[in-house]
Amino acid sequence: MNLAQLKQLQLDYAHRIILHDDVGFKTPTLIGGTDVGFENNGGITRAAIVVLSYPSFELVEYQVVKIPTTMPYIPGYLSFREFPALALAWQKITCKPELLLVDGQGVAHPRQFGIASHLGLLLDIPTIGVAKRRLYGQYEPVAQVPLSCQPLLDNHNNTLIGHVLRSKAKCNPLFISSGHRISQRSALNWVILCLNGYRLPEPTRFADAVASNKPLFQKLLAKSANATA
Repeated sequence: MNLAQLKQLQLDYAHRIILHDDVGFKTPTLIGGTDVGFENNGGITRAAIVVLSYPSFELVEYQVVKIPTTMPYIPGYLSFREFPALALAWQKITCKPELLLVDGQGVAHPRQFGIASHLGLLLDIPTIGVAKRRLYGQYEPVAQVPLSCQPLLDNHNNTLIGHVLRSKAKCNPLFISSGHRISQRSALNWVILCLNGYRLPEPTRFADAVASNKPLFQKLLAKSANATA
């Protein structure tokens, strides 16, 4: 592992990121969400991808992959740690979504290449970064009113690298940024459209539930079983 090489790779990849809406991009019928966690004191990487129908947010498909972790946690290089498991989970998905919401940063990253951009570029799919915490950038305080928003600006040149969104009252804001093949405005709009009364948009909320086998996931499985009975 050579951090200088990884840094250069991020810089090279960042130049290939597309930050405008695809000409042929239409309202998706399938939207995906991702979540990554670690088990056995970080020794195992667990990646989940869910596919939901839009606008009903019904669970269409999910995949969970667990593999040995190949890289330690290093701030700013998390995408290299998470990508291998996510790529395997993506290969297993049969109903490919037209848009992917990623639990992590897009271009709101010191080198404009977070995990959402990494996935979008290498999988060639429109992606949006939906992060629970700020990694990079500066912004003004966000009002407590739900759907209040502030631009997230680059620390050095004040260019727009995302938005800070209060998705729910009395909850910390989300950090939304384009990943690949989608504009900053569309990224924000799609996250808002995917909110359903919770802090997280439905695709990443479902992915978190699937990855951690939370009660929500058990409820979804029971609902699917009843629907097909």
